[in-house]
Amino acid sequence: MQRLLSSRRLPTGIVASSFAVAVGVMSAIDRAGLSVPADISVVGFHDAPIADFLVPPLTTVRMPLAEMAEAAVTTLKQLIDGGTAEDVVVDEPAPMLIERASTARPPR
Repeated sequence: MQRLLSSRRLPTGIVASSFAVAVGVMSAIDRAGLSVPADISVVGFHDAPIADFLVPPLTTVRMPLAEMAEAAVTTLKQLIDGGTAEDVVVDEPAPMLIERASTARPPR
């Protein structure tokens, strides 16, 4: 994030790979004297109840974590039993965008 913030052309938005990374991104933007979302929008993956209490509240993508964990355990059991791992797609429930105040239209 520091490299992005020191570039000549700032990004208008960041999609962070996790909730924790998104919090770090928001902190770095604030330390650089910039504002979320006025200068840079931020979205994180894996929603958490505390997202509502951040300043500004963090927009997230809620993932089907319980179903993903179940698929991972099933795959691990198959491997332990001598089987092979296969690609697994967890599409129910579908990921859901939880819109909060950390995103805005890009500045012109």
